[in-house]
Amino acid sequence: FPTILPGTVDTGDIKKEPSDENSPTEQPKCTLSSLKDGYLGKLRIHKSGKASIRLGENDLTVNLGIQATCRQ
Repeated sequence: FPTILPGTVDTGDIKKEPSDENSPTEQPKCTLSSLKDGYLGKLRIHKSGKASIRLGENDLTVNLGIQATCRQ
């Protein structure tokens, strides 16, 4: 998985500081280390044999990785 996933972080643990309405508010990034244990998304296998994973409202394509050449 990439280091930053599409989605939002549970903002219950994040403290908000009062700021000006003119300043842009940056939303916290959703990282693997900030996710809770359990359900992450839905892995879908299509009739064509292709696979995709649904994370929230985002569909990501699952591709084959590099074949391992190390025989340990």
